[in-house]
Amino acid sequence: MQAQELMLNNLFSLTSDGLSVVVADRAILSSILRDKFAGGMYPIPLTTEWLEKLGWDGESNSDFWEKGDVTIGYYYGESNGFYFQYTDHVRIEFVHQLQNLYYILTGKPLTLPT
Repeated sequence: MQAQELMLNNLFSLTSDGLSVVVADRAILSSILRDKFAGGMYPIPLTTEWLEKLGWDGESNSDFWEKGDVTIGYYYGESNGFYFQYTDHVRIEFVHQLQNLYYILTGKPLTLPT
């Protein structure tokens, strides 16, 4: 995971197992960009559980998830995974990638409910 991939309010993990989740606030981003961040930086794999935590609607038997006007799909085959379809399929592997895409499309941050 590269520091430049992170935006304010992005979620990432301090451990490779994804169990120690951190919200990137201004202080954390500043320390990361100055190479003073003491913790590890690991992306959180995007799963249906994370989609539910972030407020996306989907059915257990459906391959499509929605939040407002944004829809992503799960595609099977050689490259299983979640994708956003624009002019081509854009693969979304990690929670912070979905957060960044959602922000770009809607102008609203995608955060955990408080």
